Amino acid sequence: MIKISKVAKTLFVAVLGAFVVAGKVNAEEPVWRHRVGTREEQDLRSSWRPEPPKERKWEVAPEVFWFFYEEPGISVEWDGIMYGLNVSYAEEPRSRQWVSRLEGRFAGGGVDYDGSLSDGTPHTDEGIDWFFETRWLVGRNWESQKTLFRPLLGLGYRFWFDDLESRFAYQRRVQYLYSPVGLEVTHSFSDRWHIGFTAEYDFFWSGWVRSQLSDVNPNFNDPENRQDQGFGVRGSLFLRRLSNGKVSFSIEPFIRYWDIENSDTAAVTFAGTLIGGGYEPANNTVESGLRISYFF
Repeated sequence: MIKISKVAKTLFVAVLGAFVVAGKVNAEEPVWRHRVGTREEQDLRSSWRPEPPKERKWEVAPEVFWFFYEEPGISVEWDGIMYGLNVSYAEEPRSRQWVSRLEGRFAGGGVDYDGSLSDGTPHTDEGIDWFFETRWLVGRNWESQKTLFRPLLGLGYRFWFDDLESRFAYQRRVQYLYSPVGLEVTHSFSDRWHIGFTAEYDFFWSGWVRSQLSDVNPNFNDPENRQDQGFGVRGSLFLRRLSNGKVSFSIEPFIRYWDIENSDTAAVTFAGTLIGGGYEPANNTVESGLRISYFF
């Protein structure tokens, strides 16, 4: 109601002013039947421009990180160095109030396995694992002097392909569906240099783990387990330099963490005969590393 009243008052003053101007025109100069408008009105019309387009920005960020996965209840561990690439596309109005960002990440590398076989025999292994993750985020900008606060909310999907090499191993496909809720804070201490941090909590909606036991023996089925409980957190610190041109860059150490509970139990069959059930044990994942981002 306050905004409507102000608009109405402004319109009233504008209309009243127009009548006053019209009265002066009637008194001082002839009125033409086909009126083109005063010079001020023509200048006003010529100076009007449509609303500026949205600002669009790409980010390309290679990264390297240490990957560690464990199932503490049964003393099983994976670890290795991963190399990845992040690509994101952000779009925000010139008003800088809202931002929408689509992210994609791919990483892979060698892993070492340290654990045991199903009968308890100690076993080590190695393989090549890779990851894919995509996220869509929407944020709201709040500015306070030289500091920008940006709360974010979105939806994410993570895929992990685990492939050890020995004859006792089998492929696993692990998928997470989650919602990130986070905060980005950026502080400008000069025209070109910014520092900041990100903090995020990931609400875990669901997970699926497909174990390809038929790699060990084709008579086994390939059970799929459902994970319903868990969470993730992640954070980073960054130093960013803005350039006069279109390209800027930042350096950013980061950490990502997942804590997932036991899955449900899925049937395990051999040659079509039920022989038992299997579940995915509770597990933790850590990804800790460094990324360098280029913005353009």
